[in-house]
Amino acid sequence: MKVILLSHKFPPDIGGLENVSEIFAEQFSKLGCSVKVVTWSKNSINNINFTYKVFANPTIFTLLKLHFWADIVFENNPCLRLSWPAYILRKKLIIVLHGWILGQNNKKRLVDHLKRFLFNSADKVVAISDAVKFEVYPKAITILNPFNSRYFAHLDYVDKNKDFVFVGRLVSDKGCDFAISAIHRLCLMGYKSTLTIIGNGPERIKLENQVLTLGLEKMISFKGSLVGRNLCQELLKYKFMLITSSWKEPFGIVALESIAAGVIPIVSDGGGLPEAVGSAGIVYKRGNLDDLIKNLILVIENPTQYETLINNGTQKILKHTPELVANQYFQLFKQIQQIN
Repeated sequence: MKVILLSHKFPPDIGGLENVSEIFAEQFSKLGCSVKVVTWSKNSINNINFTYKVFANPTIFTLLKLHFWADIVFENNPCLRLSWPAYILRKKLIIVLHGWILGQNNKKRLVDHLKRFLFNSADKVVAISDAVKFEVYPKAITILNPFNSRYFAHLDYVDKNKDFVFVGRLVSDKGCDFAISAIHRLCLMGYKSTLTIIGNGPERIKLENQVLTLGLEKMISFKGSLVGRNLCQELLKYKFMLITSSWKEPFGIVALESIAAGVIPIVSDGGGLPEAVGSAGIVYKRGNLDDLIKNLILVIENPTQYETLINNGTQKILKHTPELVANQYFQLFKQIQQIN
């Protein structure tokens, strides 16, 4: 089966979509597909260890040639500048929805309306969460995202001697300032909780100033960016992860990485985050500091609940392995190939 995987971004670019696209390219190859990745990521190169070929920043001729070649076009998030030949050539097409299909300031652009219209021409539309499905295209089916399990293989065991960790780009939407406020509230209540912030971004200086203003220099530290195995090794040290997004996350792979590291994710209730954590995490009312603090204290003071969540995580993460998720898509490949 010949598959072209379309991804606006691809490694070495860093991000959730890039990570998932790499997982699918590798797993589809292992399932016996001949895979070619097409991306606008100019830094993407072919590695001798890849079982697939990467075409970065393709010309129109190359794009047409690849679509002629393919049996299946796998559009990993709508990217019309890469997928338009699939509609002209009437190729078997699967579109995966990773987000809300909105422009800046959450306003729908003409291209967003066009994307939604073209979903009706696809053989299958898949949403990465029910939240995305019901918001963007209710006719879609839901397949929850995988996490990169190979990053967790053969890690060195460490004691969980640290409390909270925040992982994410330091931008306002991710709510790191809210996590800092939560630690401040806990300290005022007598809990000597610590927080490590992993990530970088334009809000870092502002967040560092917030920590100084609140007098939390001894309780909160900034680690900078960590990725891959280095991030996973670091996560093993923590008991809880604060995922305090102020916007509705479509899913949240970092929540899966948290669970895989034996760290309990504590997430806001917007978008697909509750689906990402399932019964292995704690969900609080987005933007409600009192509700977050109430839930934090419950789990801090209740060892039984903590152990239950950890045990639930062991079962939850098995549903998100690259092999299992990729095979669900592979079954879709076989289904749509049988449709004339």
